[in-house]
Amino acid sequence: MSTKENKDLILRIWKSFEETIGDADKMRAYYNKHYSANTIFHGPKGDMTLEQRTSFMISSNASFPDSKFEADDMVAEGDKVAIRYTWKATHAGTGKKIAVKGFEIDRIASGKIAEIWELLDTQGMMTQLGIAPGAKPETRNY
Repeated sequence: MSTKENKDLILRIWKSFEETIGDADKMRAYYNKHYSANTIFHGPKGDMTLEQRTSFMISSNASFPDSKFEADDMVAEGDKVAIRYTWKATHAGTGKKIAVKGFEIDRIASGKIAEIWELLDTQGMMTQLGIAPGAKPETRNY
């Protein structure tokens, strides 16, 4: 696939993700459709398998049922697409709104995501939710 096709694929996958929020069956079908069975999700706390990531996201989306992701920048080279994004959501338990920056690199193989490296500003998220030590709750307007 060309770099443009890879970028378009990632945008379509991201758009379809929002349609799964709040429905565990739809989310499982989403991951099975768009990610290879052997996808590895690399993050600061270690690697996750596809099943671990799916379970994590089902749980996470229960806490943030109105999650929206906006791609701020995208670059592609070869089989990789890098995305700088903003995640906006409202915490279900507190009603607090967040706007959190993140970065992801996706490796594509056979029209599916095969590997992901992701970093999310979790300190910023905790500050906005008011749960970081000494933090004042605030929403960042990016």
